[in-house]
Amino acid sequence: METKACKQCGTSYSFTEQDTEFYNKISPTINWVKQNIPSPSLCPDCRQQRRLSWINQRKLYRGTCAFSNKPILSIYSPESGYKIYDYKVWWSDQWSPLDYGQNFDFSKPFFQQFEELMKEVPYPNLSIINSENSEFNHNIADCKNCYMCFGNNNLENTYYASESMYSSNSSDIWWSGKIENSYEMSSCANMYKCYYCYNSDSCSDSIFLQNCSWCNNCIMCFGLQNAKYYIKNKQYSKEEFEKKKQEMNLWNYNNLQAYITDFHNFLLTQAHKCTTIVNSENCNGDYIFDSNNCENSFNIVGVKNSKNLYEWWRVSNVQDATFVYDDEWYILECTGVFGNSFHILFSEYVFNSSSNLIYCSNMSNSKNCFWCVGLRDQEYCILNKQYSKDDYEKIVSKIIDYMKTTWEWGEFLPISTSRFAYNETAAQEYYPLDWNWANEAINFIENKWIKYKWLNKDYPVNIPPTMPTINANELIVDIKDLSEEYEKQLLNSAIICEASKKPFRFTKSELDFYKKLNISLPRKSHDVRHMERMKLRNPRKLYDRKCDKCEIDMKTTYAPDREEIVYCKACYEKKTY
Repeated sequence: METKACKQCGTSYSFTEQDTEFYNKISPTINWVKQNIPSPSLCPDCRQQRRLSWINQRKLYRGTCAFSNKPILSIYSPESGYKIYDYKVWWSDQWSPLDYGQNFDFSKPFFQQFEELMKEVPYPNLSIINSENSEFNHNIADCKNCYMCFGNNNLENTYYASESMYSSNSSDIWWSGKIENSYEMSSCANMYKCYYCYNSDSCSDSIFLQNCSWCNNCIMCFGLQNAKYYIKNKQYSKEEFEKKKQEMNLWNYNNLQAYITDFHNFLLTQAHKCTTIVNSENCNGDYIFDSNNCENSFNIVGVKNSKNLYEWWRVSNVQDATFVYDDEWYILECTGVFGNSFHILFSEYVFNSSSNLIYCSNMSNSKNCFWCVGLRDQEYCILNKQYSKDDYEKIVSKIIDYMKTTWEWGEFLPISTSRFAYNETAAQEYYPLDWNWANEAINFIENKWIKYKWLNKDYPVNIPPTMPTINANELIVDIKDLSEEYEKQLLNSAIICEASKKPFRFTKSELDFYKKLNISLPRKSHDVRHMERMKLRNPRKLYDRKCDKCEIDMKTTYAPDREEIVYCKACYEKKTY
């Protein structure tokens, strides 16, 4: 085992014999020579931060298609400097990414040349696949009537959802599946008519749940199974329960805020499980389901033989990857790999059965490509220029040898070359910085000091500058008071968020949703609500801590200085079952 110091933050980390074995397996053989990938120079956290800086999952802007000059929505800000096509044009045969092919220049660093190519080759404004009436979204597939949803598939009549699937008639959900007629859900599955629930499964007609399963008509409960008519983990008769629920008047906005605080305080009295690992063997991390042999991994389902994996499902033999799902094999240092792809190295956004790609961006159904951008159905290309198989392997071997001399081989794409400003990306959610810090910050990779990008300007995507405004604290407190006239006023006004003081808008379908589910109008923008939802998650980091019951040493995502009561797996299950 090799112990190393991170070249960005200085933290010590280990590169084990198992890591060496994986790197040996995944290192490409080109022109009959194995090009060994060196051990990483950054710790797992800094590698994760670097990858997340390439993902703009939630920011939308108004722009113009560089091909047709027609107005479009886009994940690229007006000042990004990239050539953006409407995604329908991008997928068409009206242009060819091979027209941007260039030769490798051995007098310039590789990352510089790749950044130049990215600024030449068009990118799609959004990723919307097989979806209907769902234009204000990104990274969605098979969705219908959705609004401001990001990283989802198979949603219908759903709003403000992130990284969720197979859900309908719901809003404000994160990393959840099979959710129906529900609101404010995180890490949940198979939920019906539930509100403000976290890490719960197969519940219905309930409000404020955490770590509950198969519960019905429960309010403010934690760690229950097969429970019915419970409030704060105490059972009532059906008549008593309904009476108390009516008295609580939870859908009055002021009452709701008080009960949110009450629920938080209630959770501090309950013993929490150190980590959530279900039906899995030889795994450590958190929120791991149906997986085997996974290390330091978080929010994964159906994963095998992987390490430092963050989010999603059905992959095998993957290390250091984020947002990877659907039968992917042998992936190293990538983000956004989908759809049965194989042997992808140091790349971002690869999909549709691609294979043997190294340092590529935005690739579909392509294989044996090196340093390419935006190719579809191509093979044996370097910097978007096509070669014969023999010439491809000879040139790639020379480029890799050159990259070894510039310390670029084996490094993921630097933060400084990302197409997005740091505060536009998922990195800001998990590793938040402020402008003063980022303005001075540097990304250190082998003797190179590079500043972060930062976007200091807001671009409201759907609010005309002359639109009248309503302060959020002036909104009605009960959705039952939403008259037809007041609804019309809301739809023609911008609401000033009570937290960020930035404007946001309601849509007609959104207001209909609140009325249908009897939910009081939110007074914070969807971005603020999303960030508050993210703060409820534990960090993706394991700490050493003692069980608050038996005092055994354990690994947990609850830091030692957190005030929650935390039990080891054995003590928690003994208490619960």
